[in-house]
Amino acid sequence: MIRGLSEWNEKMGGKVNIGIRYMSVGENHIAAVLDNNVSSGVGGRDVYVWGCGEAYQLGHGKVPSNPSPTFISPNHDIEK
Repeated sequence: MIRGLSEWNEKMGGKVNIGIRYMSVGENHIAAVLDNNVSSGVGGRDVYVWGCGEAYQLGHGKVPSNPSPTFISPNHDIEK
């Protein structure tokens, strides 16, 4: 379960809550894209996945299934 997330907001000078912006639910796995503000930084919105991973469909590079939300780290080494 994803809940109780927050991050520091420089403009507001305090912590702000983070919700879920998008969610994709398949038969055996789930992906959640958070509604955090990363527009001023490198990368994009934070993504968590969980569920069946036997065909690498969770995106974390591992085969095992994962019953708990797992953070997908952005790959900043991709050449454009």
